[in-house]
Amino acid sequence: MMKIIIKSGDIFKVKISDNEACYLQYLANDINQLNGNVIRIFKDRYKNEDTPSAEKIINGKIDFYCHVFLKRGVHLGFWTKYAHSDNVGDLKQVYFKNYIDALPWSTYWYAWNIYDNTLKEYKKSNPVHYRKLVKLLNELMEHPRTGTGQYWS
Repeated sequence: MMKIIIKSGDIFKVKISDNEACYLQYLANDINQLNGNVIRIFKDRYKNEDTPSAEKIINGKIDFYCHVFLKRGVHLGFWTKYAHSDNVGDLKQVYFKNYIDALPWSTYWYAWNIYDNTLKEYKKSNPVHYRKLVKLLNELMEHPRTGTGQYWS
């Protein structure tokens, strides 16, 4: 098995159909989530044969941020390393949230930034804070293909 070296700023190509691809970029590791890889996925779609520049890709609109196992995705063929850009955006503006819907008594959700070691607690019903947070990702591979899912607006 070939050793995969991944660096912050690496851009990966995701083949979403026989004709279409999108791109994601590795940003950093999240110390609050077992040092997991944080990526951003871009909305723009390209033909598989297109070769957009790294600059064009990262200047596109961001679809969402999420945690993934990048190396595992490469091994499984979900994405391939494409390019690199040192521009990873302002990561202090990227927040994640979590709560357990299955617990009827759960009235709070928790938010964190990948550079902040503190977990902030918010009421689920606070829409101002809720809109500022990054959407949950339970459909990482399905959303780029279909653009749908219960967590996507």
